[in-house]
Amino acid sequence: MSVLVTFMLPVGAPKNVQIKTSKAPCYEFLGEGDEMKIEGSCVRFLKNGTGPQMKMATTLTIDRHSGAFEQIVQFNDKGGLVHTGHCIPAKKMF
Repeated sequence: MSVLVTFMLPVGAPKNVQIKTSKAPCYEFLGEGDEMKIEGSCVRFLKNGTGPQMKMATTLTIDRHSGAFEQIVQFNDKGGLVHTGHCIPAKKMF
């Protein structure tokens, strides 16, 4: 999964970070970021065949020093999945 983080407001301001990912269904997260970490969340409602819609809440946290990340996905505010790993920084474009 690739991740692009954009600071829209200064550090310390609420909802100052926009996180865009390449992984469906949460391509865009809003959250907070500072010198230590970036954290954002996304909520989507998914069709469940002919059954009721399913709520999917995803939280993505990235440690800016170590590159460690954690993605927590919950379904209908109950159990879910936890993905962990390590980010590799991309080369600066300019």
